[in-house]
Amino acid sequence: MLHELGRILRTLDGFPKVDGAYRATTAGGGVASVVVLLLMAYMAGTEISEYARYRQEHQFVVDTAVRQAVYINVDVTVAMPCALLRVNVADASGDASN
Repeated sequence: MLHELGRILRTLDGFPKVDGAYRATTAGGGVASVVVLLLMAYMAGTEISEYARYRQEHQFVVDTAVRQAVYINVDVTVAMPCALLRVNVADASGDASN
């Protein structure tokens, strides 16, 4: 079964072959192929090394100089008396208001 599968894969050809009469191998074509191969290998190597060397660092600083009140309007319908409602609000710095 594997032998037959190997035979089928060897005969499978996605691109038709060019007749030998229309092919011409030259030294210049070989040199160009090697140069392009080396250039591609160099570019792939530099990209991989850049990816491996990259380190991401985050630094966050809280701006404590800003002391403004932020006004937020919220429209909510609640089925209970207003005297019983209470809203507690705190921002990320811990300043709380009721």
